[in-house]
Amino acid sequence: MSQMKNTLLLVTRTGVGKVAFTETETTFNQDICAVIPDSKRLDKRYLFRFLDSRQQYFKQNSRGAVIKGITRFYLNSLGI
Repeated sequence: MSQMKNTLLLVTRTGVGKVAFTETETTFNQDICAVIPDSKRLDKRYLFRFLDSRQQYFKQNSRGAVIKGITRFYLNSLGI
């Protein structure tokens, strides 16, 4: 999947919980999720800080026998 510059990315497997903004148009794999909030309801810089502060929580709640990860369902259930 390709995303525009300044898209918020969240690692959902292997390096669970790491967040970053893209600096250029970027292509990524299934281990990374683009998080695109409704800009009228939530500032993406705030969301970045919130997700970044939850890294340990994501790691503790990741699941999998060989490769640990969190699901999109899990992300959608987060209260912000």
